[in-house]
This record gives sequence, structure tokens and C-alpha cells, in this order.
Amino acid sequence: MFKSKYFAFTLLELLFVIALLSILSGVTYLIINPKKQLAKSRDAQRLADIATLVTAIQEYNSEHGTFPDDAEVTRVSNQLAVGDNLYLSTGSWINVNLSEFLPKIVIDPLNTGQYVYRYQHNNIGYEVDTTFENYSTKQIEDGGNNANKFELGTDLTILD
Repeated sequence: MFKSKYFAFTLLELLFVIALLSILSGVTYLIINPKKQLAKSRDAQRLADIATLVTAIQEYNSEHGTFPDDAEVTRVSNQLAVGDNLYLSTGSWINVNLSEFLPKIVIDPLNTGQYVYRYQHNNIGYEVDTTFENYSTKQIEDGGNNANKFELGTDLTILD
């Protein structure tokens, strides 16, 4: 009998390996889910930004005896109030220079549609809020009056 010195895989074996690799890569993609991971990272950024903004507002209030900006006016992070460019330190969506309390003004990672930061104050307190993309992050208990927003401040009933 003639023996070949070459070894090879059959077509059936190759198809089986390709199918197995396809299934494994599909399952890995579903587990990792890059869109969900990006949403989670943007939510983490929102949480850090809101905390930073709240600290700056409190420091401004301590130094000036009032909250920044005009009372009863809702400011939104995608609407420029001061300066010439929202993304540079010369611009701001809050109508006060907060540069001594913030290295640069914070804006939402998407900064469009419902994904913006909002700020408003009255004579008694203030509120800053944002919308999260990932529902597990949204479940952080904030004590506010809007279940669809994450709210921080001294009066969580100002923004609706």
C-alpha cells in the first residue's frame, strides 16, 4: 500500500473548525458588547463630571455668597452662554466664569438630545442633572424627583 508523507485535513474537519470559531467569536462579541461598554464609560464620565460641577458650584457659593448664574434660568450644556467656543476654556454653558474652580467647563460626552447636563438654581438651592444611557447606572439612588435623570444638588426638585 502506498503511504503519503503529507498529512492534510479533510474538508469536513476544516468546516467544523470554521463553524466552531464563528460560534465562539459571536458569543465573545455578545459578552463584550462594545456599544454597552461605551455607554457605561460615558455614564462613568457623566457621574464624575456632575460631581466635579457640584463641587465647583459649592465653592463658588462659598466664595461669592450666591450660586453661579441667574436664578430660575435653566442652563443646558449644549447651549453656549458665555465665550466663543463651548469646547474651549473661553466658553461656558453656565453664564459665569468658573475657571478658578474648574480647569475647564464640563460637558456631556455626547452633548446632544437628552444626553446633556442641566443646571438651575433659586435663592435657596441648586440642582444639576443628567441622563444615563445604561439602565444599571441609572439605578443609583439620588433622592431626586425625576426617575429618568440623575440629580445632584441641594434642592432636587428645581428641575423637572
